[in-house]
Amino acid sequence: AFIGKTKPGDFVKTYSVDNIRKIYAKAYEKWTEKDDLLLKTEFGTGKNARELAVSFKRKVGAIHSRLKKLNLQ
Repeated sequence: AFIGKTKPGDFVKTYSVDNIRKIYAKAYEKWTEKDDLLLKTEFGTGKNARELAVSFKRKVGAIHSRLKKLNLQ
């Protein structure tokens, strides 16, 4: 979180990547080609976003975003 004085229009960070990574170890990490291939494979087996999030240690929203980027959703 941002600590210090702010003025109107300043961006204030309301989350901590370190705290999020305590739950989702790979949150905000760059996706690799290997990750994409595995995601396509696992999604093709019928796993839902929640199951994939657990497997990939990422947030459900990140899974949805990546599936969309890969034209799978």
